[in-house]
Amino acid sequence: MYQGRNRTALASQRQIARAMLELMGEEPFTGIAVAEICRRAEVSRQTFYSLFRSKENVVIYLLRENCGATPLRCEDGEPDLRKLCRVYSRFVVQHRQVLRLLADNDLISLLHNQYYAFLTSAWEFSTDARAEYRDCAAVFLAAGMTRLTEEFVRKNLDADMIEDIAYTLLRGYYAAG
Repeated sequence: MYQGRNRTALASQRQIARAMLELMGEEPFTGIAVAEICRRAEVSRQTFYSLFRSKENVVIYLLRENCGATPLRCEDGEPDLRKLCRVYSRFVVQHRQVLRLLADNDLISLLHNQYYAFLTSAWEFSTDARAEYRDCAAVFLAAGMTRLTEEFVRKNLDADMIEDIAYTLLRGYYAAG
């Protein structure tokens, strides 16, 4: 996937991503042809392949651009469990449209990869614990967050409900209270 600074290439990336998002709202991902994306974005197939190489890479780009590379970003100090759940719930609500398209098109695993990449690069996971535990914790949390995200967007839950459910589950309970 292109990551340079050429303004024309960056503009083409945005056009392709916008076209992909529109098309995913109209038809299943598997039915979208690269030619159709190119036609909608008004770019050549050569441009598409030089910038993305695959339709899946366009979705990854959409996740990074629309949802941020760090869905659990915590700006001030060391996050606690409640704060992580709050930030996570706001992320899901804010980006519900893109996340719903991922869920509806069986592309939620791409979100898992983004969560995992964030967690393994987060400084909270680089201290004290052995590498095996950090990696397993990141896999476990990314899988849980991905599945919860899919459930939340399908049921259209509000941010407070998402936060409460995530917090309850991460504390080791399966029922609120």
